[in-house]
Amino acid sequence: MIGCLALYPEQGTDMAEWLVNGMRMDSAELTVKQEQEGALTVMLPVKTKTVVWQAALELECAGIAAGYGFGETAWEASQIAHELLSRRIHADLSFT
Repeated sequence: MIGCLALYPEQGTDMAEWLVNGMRMDSAELTVKQEQEGALTVMLPVKTKTVVWQAALELECAGIAAGYGFGETAWEASQIAHELLSRRIHADLSFT
């Protein structure tokens, strides 16, 4: 299974370094791609979803909107992650 994180970091590729060091991800298996729209896409093969969920939670707690996805292919995981990121960014989360 492939896990994907999609985010709009202000720090750019420094965020990938944070993911590797902070979340103890294997940098040899990590693929980082800067998208044309400014999104950063991080792909990695996973056995469980926990590491990706934890990274998404840490990013959100740091004030960085993140989407995540899983799939049998990188394309599938990326599509799901970017859809979730889009919904997250465009959602009206106000309670007033």
